[in-house]
Amino acid sequence: MKILPKINYLFSMIPFKPTSKWFQSLDSAIGKFYSKNKKAKISLTTLQKNKSEGGLEAPNFMYYYLSNQIQYLTKWIHPHEEYNSWLELEQLDCNQIKISDLPFISSALKHHSCFKNPMIASTLSAWWKALEITGSQLKPSILSPIWHNPDFANNKIYLQVKKTITSRIPSLHTTLQPTDLQPPEFVDYIVKLSPRNKKNLSKMYSLLSKTNSIHLPTQKWEKDVSKSFDSDFWTQICENTFKMTKNTNLQLIQFKVLHRTHITQYKLYKMGFSRSDTCTQCTQNMTDTYFHALWLCTPVYQFWVTITQKLSNILDCGIPHSPNVCLIGDLTQTVYPCDTLVTCPG
Repeated sequence: MKILPKINYLFSMIPFKPTSKWFQSLDSAIGKFYSKNKKAKISLTTLQKNKSEGGLEAPNFMYYYLSNQIQYLTKWIHPHEEYNSWLELEQLDCNQIKISDLPFISSALKHHSCFKNPMIASTLSAWWKALEITGSQLKPSILSPIWHNPDFANNKIYLQVKKTITSRIPSLHTTLQPTDLQPPEFVDYIVKLSPRNKKNLSKMYSLLSKTNSIHLPTQKWEKDVSKSFDSDFWTQICENTFKMTKNTNLQLIQFKVLHRTHITQYKLYKMGFSRSDTCTQCTQNMTDTYFHALWLCTPVYQFWVTITQKLSNILDCGIPHSPNVCLIGDLTQTVYPCDTLVTCPG
């Protein structure tokens, strides 16, 4: 918590983008810290994802740099007398293009004289990178400027509207739909942000970090429990990891279980550290897979039977003896007594 504000300060004040090697060295140092200088069992990319997507929300310094740079866009779009002086200086480098129109023009701006300004160049480069990350295509929309726009073929001559419509778009009402001119959701969200909002940095970072995908070995779990689940189910499972207990050690244990990071006899055999992949804790003579080690193994199975029975009696509820509950953390199968609920099912 002490390092991140210092790095964000540098990102917001220095107009030049750090090299890719610098970001890689920073990620490498952070990764070694998380894995205690051992080989990482969970990639740093996964750890940087949101908790609802199977991550730990570890800081992504590249995204923080982009978020800091994009903050200047809101000042271009919503100018204020507080920072008019330096906006006027940047406007001089833009010539006839209004600085508030720069975010809505494609990367063709790289050939414009305004791109020689390091402040403008770093901000626009970060903006285009953010659009790429969020999958937002910067196409002509209601926000795009008409005059002096390098994206338009007639930007260097007088725009004859009637001639352009009749020759290039003969049936405008059938060619374009109202939704065709709407900007991407990410662009529209950034445009509506106020430059005076102190939470802009965290909002932009959240948008960049959101992937709408689950970063868990879901297929392996579904194969083990012989059941398929939708993305909403796995999102709830990821959230349950941090809701069921406030103890961070217990949260980390469940997090590692979901990511299947523990070493089994089968994994040791595949790595060449064991001569056999058979479980040594039971007499079933079965391969010590991850699901066997945590559920099917005889002493482990008896352990879960005892745990579910004991907790059901203590909590006065029905906790099913199921891997969905004990391993994955699916609480929907738990049966609560009617007197402990506001509304009793059934």
